[in-house]
Amino acid sequence: MALGIPSLRSTIDNGRLTSQLNHMVGVIAFARNEAAKRPNTNITMCASNNPNANTPQCNTTEWEQSYLIFTDADGDRVIDAGTDELLQVGRTLEGGNTLRTVGFPNAGFVQFNSRGLPNSSGTFIVCDTRGAAEAKAIVISVVGHVRIAVDEDAGSSPVNDHSGVDVTCP
Repeated sequence: MALGIPSLRSTIDNGRLTSQLNHMVGVIAFARNEAAKRPNTNITMCASNNPNANTPQCNTTEWEQSYLIFTDADGDRVIDAGTDELLQVGRTLEGGNTLRTVGFPNAGFVQFNSRGLPNSSGTFIVCDTRGAAEAKAIVISVVGHVRIAVDEDAGSSPVNDHSGVDVTCP
């Protein structure tokens, strides 16, 4: 029994990370698709710690709290009444896991233009208490290609971000 419990814990942790990573792949695909469907507007995807407020805001870099996806006609990362539409509100990550970004101009948001292209390349990183060695990541290229990060240098190090650097956890 002493051998089985740590193994079960690891299986649960791995499953949770994979589930959260897959969910975010779907969220990113949704945001890109919405951007490509809507001419002359941006889609903003941002971290928020007040997603259920009367006026939710992009106001943190801690994506694990929640995220917003909305049309952003003027690209100002603010949901403007009458012109912008809130499309999706994210859920808080379970298990005390973190979700952060690296590489984007601002760690708190990603914008997609009306061709579905992001404002830059970057990486979403999901971590749990085991740290970077078990982290999972999603890489978004400058042309909007989304892929699951891998360990590109084939070492025992964590997966690599969009620029080939080992990911780190907060």
